[in-house]
Amino acid sequence: CVDRWLQDQIIPLMALAGCCNDDGRRSEVLCGELTLHSQTAMHVAEQMTGCKFEVERLDHHDDGDDDSGGEVYGEAGRILGRHIIRCRGIGFSYA
Repeated sequence: CVDRWLQDQIIPLMALAGCCNDDGRRSEVLCGELTLHSQTAMHVAEQMTGCKFEVERLDHHDDGDDDSGGEVYGEAGRILGRHIIRCRGIGFSYA
């Protein structure tokens, strides 16, 4: 489990790690609110490496009058709740 200050910094490592085959292996990390920095880091990592990120929201907030498609945003664009960030990385090897 990582906090909001670490989650965006671990994204590049997740993009490089992992395996690009069909065995289903991937990196995953549990975090709290999803920060805008992390959302941006995932987008940039996907564009630069060809990795693929998925975010699963574990907590669902339903306040009835939310027009944002079910996402509840906090301060600075953070998506509230707990999330699992998964990545099928490129399997980088320094060899």
